[in-house]
Amino acid sequence: MKMEPALTVEEWAAWRIEPLSLKGQLVVHDDADGLEIVTYENPGDVAGMAKFKIDTWDRGGIAGVMALANHALPDDDPRKITRADVENLRDEARAQREQYSDEHMGLWLDGLADKLAALLPQEGSTGN
Repeated sequence: MKMEPALTVEEWAAWRIEPLSLKGQLVVHDDADGLEIVTYENPGDVAGMAKFKIDTWDRGGIAGVMALANHALPDDDPRKITRADVENLRDEARAQREQYSDEHMGLWLDGLADKLAALLPQEGSTGN
């Protein structure tokens, strides 16, 4: 079951971000209407601030924040979801079906891979 990506190619281009430096700061505030997210290039520096709000019921927006947060992690961070992670899950799903005749586990692993892939920039987008 393929899922819609959390962000379109155009949204990735509009939200192009680089990993935050150690001196950078991300603030997420729940104000009952939704999430207000503020990033600072330098803590306290309003000039380097970016701010956006996501309605609590906007599941697509929340998934977009998840995608952006993953993208902002440095490439060497072990928590970062990568295309290699997705491909490894798909390989294991195939192995479960072909070597162990475990269709249920194969489908579950493919579903997990689809969820994670939806958080990654699409091939050819500027978020790559």
